Amino acid sequence: MADREQPADDRWADEACPADDERAHASIVRQGRRYALRRMELAVWAVAALIAFGLIVLAVGLAMPIDHVAIRTATFPAEPQALWDAIHDPALARAAAGEVETEEIESVPPKLLVTKVVGEKAFGGTWTFEIGPAKHGSTLTITERDEVYNPIFRFVSRFVMGHHRTIDAYLSRLRRRFAA
Repeated sequence: MADREQPADDRWADEACPADDERAHASIVRQGRRYALRRMELAVWAVAALIAFGLIVLAVGLAMPIDHVAIRTATFPAEPQALWDAIHDPALARAAAGEVETEEIESVPPKLLVTKVVGEKAFGGTWTFEIGPAKHGSTLTITERDEVYNPIFRFVSRFVMGHHRTIDAYLSRLRRRFAA
């Protein structure tokens, strides 16, 4: 068998060295330690990046105003009274907004309805429904005046979900109801 040349950093690793001789395995141990340190360094950087991202989200959320206003208008092929009856359907409200409890604070059938969020600690506000006649049916304008108290939820509401998301979901369900 031909003599093999040992790598410079592994010159002690040959068959003549006893198995318990530290010099024989020193380069392997060093490489293992370097690998473990690289993995640890990567983990530390990953945790630091997550913390930095969280702090940025918090800082942006704190800089944003607590309240916001979102407005959408849509036209429906229905008379104002039919639209009024539809917006009073609790199943439609639950389907669009979930189990958020509301109470009516103003009602002028079939033109105006104002509801207020009750029992929530993370957010609050009102929805104003204004119904008007249109050439081929009725128009509905929904004005959402909300307050989001938690700065992280404020960030998510603005940049992830969007302020118009709930109104758009509501109007979409209302359109499906009148399309049928």
